[in-house]
Amino acid sequence: MTDELAEPSLEHLVEAWRSMPAREQALLWRYSVLGEPDDVVADRLGVAVSALPALFERARLELGVRYREVVHRAADRAR
Repeated sequence: MTDELAEPSLEHLVEAWRSMPAREQALLWRYSVLGEPDDVVADRLGVAVSALPALFERARLELGVRYREVVHRAADRAR
């Protein structure tokens, strides 16, 4: 892990979050933050309950990728 990633930054997280598609934001928020039941989340997103784990994992990984991109861009600008 690089030093830039060692300490989380709310500013970087917000930028990464805002760069995510709305559907992925909704999935992450409802599924993990609000803890809504699977059937409620699936209904709101218009997907099958069985698809939620894979969609959640992809969205979670995508947020991580976008966060790293934001951090690296900020580090490049600071140099």
